[in-house]
Amino acid sequence: MPSVDEYIAKVKKLGGKVVVPKTAVPGIGYAAVCIDTENNTFGLWECDEDAKMNQCESCGMPVDEKTTSKFDNRYCIHCQDQQSGKLASKEQVREGTILAAMKFMGKTRAEAEKMADDMMPKLPWWRE
Repeated sequence: MPSVDEYIAKVKKLGGKVVVPKTAVPGIGYAAVCIDTENNTFGLWECDEDAKMNQCESCGMPVDEKTTSKFDNRYCIHCQDQQSGKLASKEQVREGTILAAMKFMGKTRAEAEKMADDMMPKLPWWRE
């Protein structure tokens, strides 16, 4: 399909719902999942070899319209306080990454620490 964005607009206009927003599959394209007015689930796909996943430059988490900071779109709502705009410290981001890896990926604390320590220096905010 030429544009996931165009079809998402059509789905909404016709009364359907978007249950998984437009998501990049890096180097391949974009996908979204919708439900029509008769409760049928269907997917949308757009080929685009230049597709890139937007991610927080501080923690690496994928970001979308719900999780992007209102102060700076390079960061997520977890790394940038949405009241003050202050960025989380390296220690806070590391601990949040560790806890998320344990909760959502089933990692042990040691595995999550290694993952965070390997990943963070590669992210733009923490590059030295």
